[in-house]
Amino acid sequence: MAVVGGGYVGLWTALLCARAGRAVTVVSDRPWPLRDRDRDRGCDVLPSAANAGMVFPLWLDFDNIWERYGQADAVALCQASDAAVDEVRALAAAHGCPWREVEHLLVATHPRQFAVWQVLLDSLAWGGEGAVFRRVTADESGERLGAPFGAGLAFGNCAIVDPHALLGALRAACLEAGVEIVHARARRVRADDHGAEVVWDGDRVAAGHAVLALGGRAPGSSALARHLRAELTWIGIWEGVGGEAGPALDDPACVSTLDDALYYLRRLDDGALLVGGSGRGGHPDQPSEQVREGVRRLFPALIDRPPRALYCGLIEVSEGLLPLVGSLHRHLHYASGLSGMGIASSRLLAGIVAQRASELEEEPGALACVDEHELEADSVELA
Repeated sequence: MAVVGGGYVGLWTALLCARAGRAVTVVSDRPWPLRDRDRDRGCDVLPSAANAGMVFPLWLDFDNIWERYGQADAVALCQASDAAVDEVRALAAAHGCPWREVEHLLVATHPRQFAVWQVLLDSLAWGGEGAVFRRVTADESGERLGAPFGAGLAFGNCAIVDPHALLGALRAACLEAGVEIVHARARRVRADDHGAEVVWDGDRVAAGHAVLALGGRAPGSSALARHLRAELTWIGIWEGVGGEAGPALDDPACVSTLDDALYYLRRLDDGALLVGGSGRGGHPDQPSEQVREGVRRLFPALIDRPPRALYCGLIEVSEGLLPLVGSLHRHLHYASGLSGMGIASSRLLAGIVAQRASELEEEPGALACVDEHELEADSVELA
């Protein structure tokens, strides 16, 4: 089997298939190990670098998943994502990746968002069998996070992991399992009745099946462009920020918001504040005006303070902000639209696409995530 993409989904897929006895080649255009200057460039160099290291199940989006798949399939999918958190936890422990169990807060930042929050609460209360959550009052949110954060929900079975270390652990586990990792930029993937072929400059690899795990490159691929769009995501890290912005220095919680521009924040181990968001404009050295307005609105203390680091890069965003997993051909499969869904979702969807590509035992909740779009292609040009 050939996997195009060396991020979380690509490496999880390769690892699962290799453990099942398949011969697997991963084609990834990102160098490893990182040099210091590459780490500073973030997502321009490293797959999944535009990632805050937050591990959480899909219960945080249960209302949207219910609306798309129905209550029973939504519950099965979210319960399967709980199991995926356990697998990520086990991998991190086996390879010594820094890991910390936390509470994940999902909070409103404006009164008009309370209705959205209430829909999620009602969905979980009525149909969220197995979800671990509690209500967070506006008083608790204000005390822990300050203004303008309001009421919300707190979820269990969540954690923080070093995303670079986790990616390194996945690479190491793949190599231990016999996966071949080729450093090259794939240009084209073809499939026919006999199998699939991945082509890059000067070489190619033939396989029984190919999997596209393209991340931010997916919206530029010929077959998936109709159902994905690219957005610029960014992560800023600010030093010397106390309780005037975000969680207290000793509060390990991850925070997700319902804001249009700023999506999440948390404290790093050294006390610095990490803030992440995305938007359709901007460029790698300067977030969009939408994002900058979000910073001004939510964190006025950061306006005149340059960040210690700023990681930027493209992510793929799907319709409904939910992931897409499917097959373009019986020998060509894909997993996309994962942006914002968390590290555990990458493991979950990799299990689904690995099952489709290698006829492995079906993952729990798999059917609910199979793409409903009728996409067909036997050749994909890659941007």
